[in-house]
Amino acid sequence: MIGPCPPGQGPTGIASANKAGRVVPTQYDVPLIEPFTSEYGLKYSKNEFGEVVIQGNIYIESGLQAGNTQVAIMPEGFRPSFQVHAPAYLNIDYATPDIAEFYIAPNGYVSISRSKAVTASWLNIGVSTCYVAKN
Repeated sequence: MIGPCPPGQGPTGIASANKAGRVVPTQYDVPLIEPFTSEYGLKYSKNEFGEVVIQGNIYIESGLQAGNTQVAIMPEGFRPSFQVHAPAYLNIDYATPDIAEFYIAPNGYVSISRSKAVTASWLNIGVSTCYVAKN
């Protein structure tokens, strides 16, 4: 599944997933690559159907170069069988909104892509996406 999250697993959090008596998936911190950090958390989880949910924010105290910038590597068991992409919402220097693309490759590489560079002293990247993990 790509795009909207399964029922009960949306941007408001995964906690509502146990309303149907299901076990709430454990959330983990996405393993970010320096210089990226996640002050409030970029989290991932996988439910009993193999659906992976990634949501949260990434921070960097500088801008982004044009092209692809690798930000993390997803662990085995949480990687998609094909490349997944979703919009990433940027907040540049606490004031300017913008957009980029968020990609997760089958090898686990997670990257942000932009057609032009972003110059900033602080950049917040917000993401929310779902997909089925490869077996």
